[in-house]
Amino acid sequence: GGTGMASTGGPWGAQPEASRTPDPPPPVAAAPRPSAPRPQADTNASMEQRLVDDATEPGGMRATIPRDELKRICASVRTLNASAVATSLEQVLHASEWQKRLRALCVVEALLKDGHPEVADHFGAHLAS
Repeated sequence: GGTGMASTGGPWGAQPEASRTPDPPPPVAAAPRPSAPRPQADTNASMEQRLVDDATEPGGMRATIPRDELKRICASVRTLNASAVATSLEQVLHASEWQKRLRALCVVEALLKDGHPEVADHFGAHLAS
């Protein structure tokens, strides 16, 4: 009697293709969108805002932001408008949730330590007034 794989049955048997479901076709209705240019422009203009929103969104086991995520944020800000990031962070500092404010402070501190002069100028000017 043969004990090869072809003689076994069930999901590990020799018929893996028969149990597979075909991939669904890509959605066709999503492609032609007359209002697509405007959201595209908004998306490009708010990359800084999205970065701040993602960074300050409460979640996880800790209220603070892990060090590796702060490093990633600092690297991202180097390719963005740091003044716009600072303005967005300042807005989050007025949020009602203390977790969002704490996370915004963590990002501000990381950006200052990372040497972003626009952030230092932004918050330095607001501290002086």
